[in-house]
Amino acid sequence: MNKVALVGRLLSENKGIDKIINYCLTNTELEHLIVCGKDGRGHRAGHSLITLSNKGITKEGKIIMSKSPYPHLVSSYKDVQTFRDRITIHNLIEETDLNSIRVYLERLV
Repeated sequence: MNKVALVGRLLSENKGIDKIINYCLTNTELEHLIVCGKDGRGHRAGHSLITLSNKGITKEGKIIMSKSPYPHLVSSYKDVQTFRDRITIHNLIEETDLNSIRVYLERLV
């Protein structure tokens, strides 16, 4: 776990994801992002992040096929594409067992 750069909650399918994109673009040594824990029922921010990775955004900034109510980003199309190309997202949504997450993480590094 000593190679973990950031841990936190993602509550927003728009501002929160924009901040993650910005952080990842600023910290170019990052390669992996693990999305785990319970996904919020209403905003489904984790689902939107996974969908962003898989489908991208429209030219207007909407996350394609997101089930969230407001999946609109202010990040540029180019920044989103760079994020998608550079960062591998691992979908562990609903996994809350810290030991299971630790084992998964250790297989990555």
